[in-house]
Amino acid sequence: MEMADELGNWRRTHYSTQVTPALDGQDVTVFGWVGSVRRQSGITFVMLNDKEGKMQVTLHRSEASAELLKRFESIREHTSMGVRGKVKKMVKSPNGAEIIPVDAKILSLPTLRPAFSVYGGNLPSLEKRLDIRAADLRREKAQAIFSIMRAVLRAVREFLQDNGYLEVVTPKLITSATEGGASLFSVLYYNKPAFLTQS
Repeated sequence: MEMADELGNWRRTHYSTQVTPALDGQDVTVFGWVGSVRRQSGITFVMLNDKEGKMQVTLHRSEASAELLKRFESIREHTSMGVRGKVKKMVKSPNGAEIIPVDAKILSLPTLRPAFSVYGGNLPSLEKRLDIRAADLRREKAQAIFSIMRAVLRAVREFLQDNGYLEVVTPKLITSATEGGASLFSVLYYNKPAFLTQS
């Protein structure tokens, strides 16, 4: 409920893949996290990412209100935000269109900067990336791995279902109470103690 109050009447109307030249001149409300910010010659370019992909938000400082300028000055990479604006055809933008903002809502500002860029370059060790896994999973390569896994699992499931197989989810038994014995359910398995996993 707290998030709903924070958002007020802001609701997403489109995902990034839906922001296309076909919407030229139409109003949209989008949400995402900032992948990059580029400020030059009175224009601020923001690459906003969501679960579908990325979209470009272009702020012309001479046309924006003082309040909107202040909000855009505060954003940096990995900021979570919402943007309301008009779609404008732009060949060089993702999907051939950009958003000219009329309002913005900053939902979260990052307190630390990740030790690597989500767009490439040198990556730190796996251990370091796992420490900040939420940021690591924003890399396109990391997301592609999960997309491929999803496609393979879906294909296997569909094949088995189409051929009359029944999917059964069985309980998993482990031989030692590795997750904290107080909350584990113990059973006898072939006269030996075993435990149901919690995960």
